Amino acid sequence: MSGLQIFLYAILALVVVGAITAVVSPRLFVRTPFQILLGILYRREIVGLENLPKEGGCVVVSNHISWLDGILILWMLPRNVRFVVDGANFKSRILQYFASAFDTILMMPSPKSIARALKTAREALLASEVVGIFPEGTITRTGQLQTFKPGIQKILKGTEAPIVPMWLEGMWGSIFSFSEGKFFFKRPKNLRRQLTLHIGPAMETDTPLEQIRSCVQKLGADAAIRRRDDYSILAKRIIRTWRRRGRKLQAADSLGTTAGGRALLTRVLVLRRALRREILSDDETHIGVLLPPSVAGVAVNIALALDRRISANLNYTVSSNVINHCINDVGIKHVLTSEKFYEKIDVEVETEVVKLESLKDKVTTMA
Repeated sequence: MSGLQIFLYAILALVVVGAITAVVSPRLFVRTPFQILLGILYRREIVGLENLPKEGGCVVVSNHISWLDGILILWMLPRNVRFVVDGANFKSRILQYFASAFDTILMMPSPKSIARALKTAREALLASEVVGIFPEGTITRTGQLQTFKPGIQKILKGTEAPIVPMWLEGMWGSIFSFSEGKFFFKRPKNLRRQLTLHIGPAMETDTPLEQIRSCVQKLGADAAIRRRDDYSILAKRIIRTWRRRGRKLQAADSLGTTAGGRALLTRVLVLRRALRREILSDDETHIGVLLPPSVAGVAVNIALALDRRISANLNYTVSSNVINHCINDVGIKHVLTSEKFYEKIDVEVETEVVKLESLKDKVTTMA
């Protein structure tokens, strides 16, 4: 046989084997190309894999950042996960085939379908399978964790399955997330994204919904701390942005105050210099801020960030006792406010109060 014939026979054999696999083992047929494709597109890391039970039923709960979250978690975990998902997204035959390959539980927006899906998920737990759910119920539009819906508690009813919290980090900003206010139609960024799946310790079946959400939120905070070197420094980014945008409006408030980029940057730099020279000592790390949402509030927070200090924005709607407790707990020596605002609120601060108006006499210009 010629080389071409051998090649054609090999292709035919692969097609036959693929067809047989697609019928006999749909999961293997679907998982294999996805393993290869996702391995090319993404880099993966799992933190806390030992927290996932190696056997027995459990419910995994995760944040929901993108359209690919379920597929990515299936790719990253060693056990198959039967996700409970919105069946309206799986109307085409090919998507239904993919869903059936992983025994996905489809739930349509009707009472009978919801009851059937909950029952199927409960039976899966009793059969020692892993059930997955995104308790937010929808993909986040902000990148932040949303309120959890009580469906997970209905699934766990009558079982002793543990709850395993997870946080998938790395998909916000991709074309499959709602970053920039839209899905899909945007320029791809960060080719071969680094994805990290954080898995927390398993929780008891009767864990309250609020506590489950808190555990998922904590994993998200841990993920952010772990990747803090990947984030741009806010102060440097603001300097570049305000300088580039010149007179274009960058801040405005309900009092009618407006500020362009360069004007606001000038005010911030002058304020930072005045605070460092006249008010704050070198060892002060936490500075209290008692201002409403305003242009002045923006300027103060950025000035402190440029000076490598931490802004402690105090809640002016609570009592003086609560505010002073926070001040003493953090060790705040100075609270920055404005004279007009401080006169309006019924608050007595038990530390040195610095009114921004008093700084005008200490500098030559406040552009």
